[in-house]
Amino acid sequence: MSPETISLKLFYCYAQEDKALRDELEIHLSGLTKQYNLIHWSDRNITPGTEWEHTISQQIEHANIILLLISPHFLASYYCYEKEMQQALDHHTSGECCVIPILLRPTLWEDMPFSRIQLLPTNTQPVTRWNDRDEAFFDIAQGISTAIKTRLDTLLQKYEHFLHRHPHNVRAWYKKGFILYTLKRYEEALSAFQRAIQGNPLTSDLHLWKGRVLMALGRYDEALDANDRARQLKGKLPHSTSNATKELKDWLRTNNKNWEDVEVIGPEDE
Repeated sequence: MSPETISLKLFYCYAQEDKALRDELEIHLSGLTKQYNLIHWSDRNITPGTEWEHTISQQIEHANIILLLISPHFLASYYCYEKEMQQALDHHTSGECCVIPILLRPTLWEDMPFSRIQLLPTNTQPVTRWNDRDEAFFDIAQGISTAIKTRLDTLLQKYEHFLHRHPHNVRAWYKKGFILYTLKRYEEALSAFQRAIQGNPLTSDLHLWKGRVLMALGRYDEALDANDRARQLKGKLPHSTSNATKELKDWLRTNNKNWEDVEVIGPEDE
């Protein structure tokens, strides 16, 4: 098992006429991108030769956060309003994602389908009406940060329920630890990574993340020990042809464990 970093997918639903404002918003979300490992997606990510309508639908399907960038052009766009927005709102209603309408320009929006959802900026003053546009985007970034934390809490509950049924699943313990680390709940994160290491002590990334948590807790000597162990194991993944494969198989046999205890299943696979 080589643990993967958890990412949150953010989808922009906007009219082409508002591209400059969309680009400016993404810049103002740079801090959140680094903090929460956000993956930004918009139609400019579509590669030539791709079936763009299917691609957009798939991206909406898998998004964690969907931003509706509201303007008169957005409401006038058949595809934005009838296709993208409707699919996004369906997923929001089912709890599969969080939709956040953002008011870019003065728009008659009060009776629109998204009006039941809290808009940003917080005073529902359009971005273009703010005296300082940086202040508007800062306010929006704060609101999105709050929404991300709520989504992470929801995802954390999902892993906790899964681990109640599968208490030896290393991947789930790893992902729980990563979420707790992202939320700066370091003591709980350390406990989760230690449980993951108990299940598979030969994966370097688990020791590396344990070291990061210990650094955040100010336990520097222990962090150095964890990082040293990670370096010793680096490149010796269970699926390689190195001696680590035999070492892990011997450890599994000694501890009466199976590959499925340390490998690939998780709550998203059920």
